[in-house]
Amino acid sequence: GALSAYRALLTDGKFLGLIMAKTYLTWEGDPAKHEFAAAAENAGILDAEVEADKVYVVQVAIHMGAWKPRTHFEVARSGSEALEEIRNDVSDLHQIMTTPEGFAWAAENDADFQKTIAEYKAKGEEIETLTPADGAPTLPWVK
Repeated sequence: GALSAYRALLTDGKFLGLIMAKTYLTWEGDPAKHEFAAAAENAGILDAEVEADKVYVVQVAIHMGAWKPRTHFEVARSGSEALEEIRNDVSDLHQIMTTPEGFAWAAENDADFQKTIAEYKAKGEEIETLTPADGAPTLPWVK
């Protein structure tokens, strides 16, 4: 469908928004452990532990697998390829806001998202970890 280029992003099992190429979402949450998931044809999982007063940057990457696109998270930690990619593309990125239609579509498809996420968690595939040390006081491209 028209939304097939999008990935549904969930935080602690709750829908956060839809993302696509060259877009980003922001999230503020309590310092604690959180689980993020990007769901489409497959699911990528991010097990995150965040601290207060830190900024964390994570890329949702999509690569072609043997038969279909594979979604996974890449933490933009110091020295990582993900951080370099984001630094190079930061001027081309724009914040995306999910429309009421997008939220309605996500609500209709939530059972499918949850099923896909559970399936990929059980397989132990596409799981990334974010630790408190991956954060910084500011965005990594801000001097």
